[in-house]
Amino acid sequence: MNPQTRNLLIQRVIDSLGILAPGSIFERFGVILIERMNDVRLVQRGSSVGGSPVGGALDAVSEDGRIVVEASIVKGYFSGAMKKPWSDLDHTLALAPLPKTSIC
Repeated sequence: MNPQTRNLLIQRVIDSLGILAPGSIFERFGVILIERMNDVRLVQRGSSVGGSPVGGALDAVSEDGRIVVEASIVKGYFSGAMKKPWSDLDHTLALAPLPKTSIC
């Protein structure tokens, strides 16, 4: 694929996802996306009755505990020393110690 076309398409996806953030809508989208990609049903634990994120809970886990989702809307999530991703991974492994896939 032409690099300019690729970059344009990536930017379109980013812009489209931007309307989902911040908050519970983006997290719900992430859970549905992972369900579809892995053909699995996830239990969304990290949301209140109103759909707001709940601190300290994993966002979603498969029934067998092998697929875990932790979504984040933190800007610069993958930059620098990546403290937030490492913290999310540690949190995930503490609450679901046997995942085969962890999506943060």
